Amino acid sequence: TDLELVKSLLKQAVKNVSKNDNHILKEFEPDVIFKNFNPSHLEYMVLCRINSFSNNIVASSEIREEIFKLFKKNKIEMSFPTTAIQLKK
Repeated sequence: TDLELVKSLLKQAVKNVSKNDNHILKEFEPDVIFKNFNPSHLEYMVLCRINSFSNNIVASSEIREEIFKLFKKNKIEMSFPTTAIQLKK
């Protein structure tokens, strides 16, 4: 996965949602942090400001939906944990 493309798409997701969502404060640029390597995926944190903590769940859900759409459009695969089972005779 192209790390810079992923970071760019994550920021774009916040900007896209903020156009139609008054919960996200437009005057603050969203930020993306590459948080960690995990066994089956790379972990990022998306930071943005909202107008009230009570709007956190709604804003987060809308941003996640937009991330999903942008990743699909740009052919960014999201990994899911898998388990390999080896059978021996």
